Amino acid sequence: MFKKAGLLLLAAAACCQADFMVYTEPPIPTSAIPSFANQADASSWTTSVFLNAKIAYGRFTASLGDAYQSSLTSARSEIDDFVKTATNYSIPAEVTMADQTPTYFSKPNWYTALPSAARSFKEQQVRDQFNVVRSVIAARQTTATSTGAAVPTAHAQGWLGAEFGVMAAAAAAAFL
Repeated sequence: MFKKAGLLLLAAAACCQADFMVYTEPPIPTSAIPSFANQADASSWTTSVFLNAKIAYGRFTASLGDAYQSSLTSARSEIDDFVKTATNYSIPAEVTMADQTPTYFSKPNWYTALPSAARSFKEQQVRDQFNVVRSVIAARQTTATSTGAAVPTAHAQGWLGAEFGVMAAAAAAAFL
């Protein structure tokens, strides 16, 4: 069962910005998630990857600079405009709310009707998040192999928003 708990990492790379995310597959193959005899070790590993992926994704998007911010702003504007005019779809209000980050584990019926540039941007965000999560896990596996340590130490340099716990719980419910 715990192998699938790595799916909680879907939320790990998500940014705290108002947005929505659509995940249609787990971020990592379950075969990449180590097995632990002790539930505390498993929880520690998951927490470590969660924290480090969140930090790494934040750094990654920051490194993309103004071009990324411009694309993000443009995509949000297109999505906001679409939501205002898409009367034949039932789109939850939180999709455009500044303090919400709804997460979907299958494509809502309105998702494919989004403007193509906005949808492409959202899909790139998911690919980038998955790449960050996989990189963090690969680094953990390398560290464990080279040091013999079973559980890496988390680098809690950032503070997790409440939405990460909610998204993690939703990911578990959707994929477990």
